[in-house]
Amino acid sequence: MALFVDRKAFKKLVANSCGGHAKTTSGPRRRKNAKPSPGASSMAKDGGERGRSPLRNVSGDAFLFELDIRPQPKQRPRVYLDDKVLASTFQRAAGDVRQFMDLVRSQATRAMTPEQTRRFEEAVRIAATAAMRRQGLAMFTTPVTMNIVFYFHGDPAFWPTAHSDGDLDNLEKSLKDALIGVVYADDRLVVKKASEKVCGKTDRISVEVRHA
Repeated sequence: MALFVDRKAFKKLVANSCGGHAKTTSGPRRRKNAKPSPGASSMAKDGGERGRSPLRNVSGDAFLFELDIRPQPKQRPRVYLDDKVLASTFQRAAGDVRQFMDLVRSQATRAMTPEQTRRFEEAVRIAATAAMRRQGLAMFTTPVTMNIVFYFHGDPAFWPTAHSDGDLDNLEKSLKDALIGVVYADDRLVVKKASEKVCGKTDRISVEVRHA
């Protein structure tokens, strides 16, 4: 004998026996206004390590500079003895050789930038100051990139590798030092650079500085 059941009545009977309507869920519900994890929050707020600059896409003015001057490599400072300080040091040591030598090393020596380097850096500094003023630019205080080309008078079919042409590292050093306080606040702001030395019709330097 077949038994026919009214499905609506059966569901109502089951619900009443459970004390109310049955609820179904498809999984755990997400909380509204959920906060991000502490790690994600701190990473979003962190601007970079102390004393360092965060990577940013910064667009803005570029400093373009060309100067008709022969590139000069950075020369080592000249160290010499100051005669007056040396004499007073000798008297203070009172015959004690060790004390005299210690005093000489700490007080009697003087370091001086070679005249050729000093004149070169001064000429670059004056010209760069005028160029910054003409271009209406303020000194860079954030990371920058540099492109530098050193031109030496000569046949373009040859590389400037003569002893008088200097090495590329020291050519960069004298130029970058000359631009401190004029184009950028400090040369440690230069985070990327490309440089080369070539022969050309005249001695000159070409510089491009942009926001990194």
